Amino acid sequence: MAAKGAHGGGSARWLASVDELAAWDASLRARAATAPLQPVEEARGPRLLVCHDMMGGYLEQDKFAQGEGLSFEGADVYHITAWQRMHSFCYFSHHRVTIPPCGWINAAHVHGVRVLGTFITEGKEGEIECVKLLANPEFHAEQLAHIVKYYGFDGWLLNIENAVAPNYADGLMAFVKSLTQSCHQAVPGSEVIWYDSVTCNGDLLWQNYLTPLNYTYFKQCDGLFTNYSWVVGDPQKSAAAAPTRPYDVYTGIDVFGRSTFPAGFECTRALDAIAECATGG
Repeated sequence: MAAKGAHGGGSARWLASVDELAAWDASLRARAATAPLQPVEEARGPRLLVCHDMMGGYLEQDKFAQGEGLSFEGADVYHITAWQRMHSFCYFSHHRVTIPPCGWINAAHVHGVRVLGTFITEGKEGEIECVKLLANPEFHAEQLAHIVKYYGFDGWLLNIENAVAPNYADGLMAFVKSLTQSCHQAVPGSEVIWYDSVTCNGDLLWQNYLTPLNYTYFKQCDGLFTNYSWVVGDPQKSAAAAPTRPYDVYTGIDVFGRSTFPAGFECTRALDAIAECATGG
């Protein structure tokens, strides 16, 4: 079964459903990244994860395996000038399985930056998709790990933004654990990051910091990406809840400044508040 994708000619493709994830195999022969992750000295302190959420993702200029200049057919191109500040880069879209374009993977890897894809479910459709996903969590976790290895990136951001029925809550926990283990086995050094959305009870209830309601997911994976609506004092609570892993909590900042702690052109204020508490951002 061929997956629906943004570009032809063997470029990176997204998967639109759990059924397409189940049907995926390497015979699709889509273009994979070629640049290995370069070793860099790991920062001893707060780490920065940048989430690329740009106009829905899979823009025309993203199809170039070696990137593109500062403009493409008259349009400005999203580009990064401070890779050295980053620990991880997440390529985000609202498709079910977002596979990062190989140009972004290559660019990040030559600077020693890990690249994450995105697995997302949302709304009522997401609830139905989660039932399919959790009917066989280990199999779907292995499929996602195979995709990471085949395309040459470094893990996943998990974003379950819909309620999960209580009888599936344990299955979701098993999926997070299995995905983390499968990715680590397939690609040593890979990461699975849980987005702060669904609680351990299956409720869609954003916490904005590390709490007992999302800590169980945090324990099973490599980090937590908190929701953006935190207030002064919340990053301190995250650090206190994870005394041995404070840098594995990434406190979210909406750079567009939508109803959040000072962001937009005042992002530095939010970063300073996070850094003072010794968590990631």
